[in-house]
Amino acid sequence: MISVVGVLFDGFAYGMLLFLLSVGLSVTLGMMNFVDLAHCTAEATRQAVELSTSPVVWSHSSVAKDRTPNWQMPVWQARQLDLDTAKAIAAKGGVVGLWGFPGDVGTTAESYAARITELAEWLGDEHVGFGSDMN
Repeated sequence: MISVVGVLFDGFAYGMLLFLLSVGLSVTLGMMNFVDLAHCTAEATRQAVELSTSPVVWSHSSVAKDRTPNWQMPVWQARQLDLDTAKAIAAKGGVVGLWGFPGDVGTTAESYAARITELAEWLGDEHVGFGSDMN
């Protein structure tokens, strides 16, 4: 016997799958004009921002306000953007994604919210996003 809940769930799941695929395709196609610089060196990032005719994205990491990240620091600090580069990304219409690394953003939703609010104050609301990739 087929359960009504099973049929409704299967129908709902199928509908959600189609919806997510269509949204994902729209987002993917819409983002084809973006360049993600999240794994670039600081110098490559600065050059790409300067030369790009499209907005650029730093998809996952964070921003160091009072220091210049370098590779003598712990990796999570070295991967941060300096504030001037983050502002240059924003000035070109780009986005900086804040990752969820606990050493940087804390371990609570409140600490993450405080960190992303701080970034929005520095860069503007429209230039800050959630950067969930943690590699």
